[in-house]
Amino acid sequence: MENPTYNFLLFVLMLTICSCGTKDNDKQIDWVFVEGGTFVQGKNQFIISAGGDTIRNFTSPNREVKLSDFHISKYEITVKQFRAFCESTNREMPAPPSESATGKKNGYQWEDDNPMLATWYEAKAYAEWAGGRLPTEAEWEYAAKGGSKSKGFKYSGSDDPMEVGWVA
Repeated sequence: MENPTYNFLLFVLMLTICSCGTKDNDKQIDWVFVEGGTFVQGKNQFIISAGGDTIRNFTSPNREVKLSDFHISKYEITVKQFRAFCESTNREMPAPPSESATGKKNGYQWEDDNPMLATWYEAKAYAEWAGGRLPTEAEWEYAAKGGSKSKGFKYSGSDDPMEVGWVA
């Protein structure tokens, strides 16, 4: 039996892709070079679930991670880009999410310039079609924190969560 919560969590994966080499722009992806380096992954992180629970130490234990150079998409993949993938591969465009994280019905519709929400399998298929791959958790976190140019902020771009996220 499928777990609806698990399926929803997979569905809200915002599609970002990586490449280990320089890529051409035939899929209209704006690549950013990220110089490899070392950083502490998982440091002092917690999440607040859709139900309002605070989960501390949700990520793996703090550890030093060393990464090689890589390229990552500068922006999340858009609905328009994903739609081009579906058309090119004769896939059906997935339906937009019909419920919020708390299970409330919504009227969400795909908008071409918005980031694509996809399952892990859909994201992986898109990344391979585009000549890339999904970033590892470490690559994504390292890039989000500024890579080798990090200013040591607690969050991506600031120590103040109100400046960089939708929090209350």
